[in-house]
Amino acid sequence: ADVITVHAEDVQVRLHQKPRDLKTLGVGALIWEGAMILAQHMLTLPGDRFHGSTCVELGAGLGLCGILAHKKGAKKVTLTDVGDMLPTMERNVKENQEGGKKGKRCLVAEQLEWGSSGAPNVIESLTKAGPIDYVLASDFMYPETEGLHGDVNLEAGHPAATAFFDVAEQLCTPGHTKCLLAFEVRGDWMVGTFMKEAKARFKKVKCISGKKLPEAYQKEHIKLYQLTR
Repeated sequence: ADVITVHAEDVQVRLHQKPRDLKTLGVGALIWEGAMILAQHMLTLPGDRFHGSTCVELGAGLGLCGILAHKKGAKKVTLTDVGDMLPTMERNVKENQEGGKKGKRCLVAEQLEWGSSGAPNVIESLTKAGPIDYVLASDFMYPETEGLHGDVNLEAGHPAATAFFDVAEQLCTPGHTKCLLAFEVRGDWMVGTFMKEAKARFKKVKCISGKKLPEAYQKEHIKLYQLTR
């Protein structure tokens, strides 16, 4: 479907996606399980948890989790992804914006490509107004080549994961920002890579049980984490 509606407790998120453009836009063209499950986890938190907060969603794709935070009362939410995804994110921002563009609560989309020459300026812009309360991301690690489905030399690193964690670390203020993550395990290399990169940068790496989620969202192959510096 080109338009999907996600019903989450007392809010409704309407998302435009582009399933026919998967080859050109990449994985961001569609909604994936990781985003759905992170959204469900967000709903298990106290109802006012996001009220008045500042949030950044990395690799937002369609922007489900960031938009949910917006609809749950966040003061400012910035959806970020590569440039090709900007039109889709902006369309979903327009579809779900509450309070108007000049309202007290702000929902915007911005280009941020991990590891790019322009990333430092975007990170500086996102953090200059004060600490970010929540960094959100789902399905941010994918095999870059077919070979990564098999044995991977973890000591050699995984460039996309390293670039992601470099950005996440810079956005997170020590002792303040909570980084909420969900990802599908797509190979034995993935959890090892995640733990290596996360523990190198964050003081606390907490695996979150999915038992509080509705039964339909309790998935063994989807991992949920909360990171703090």
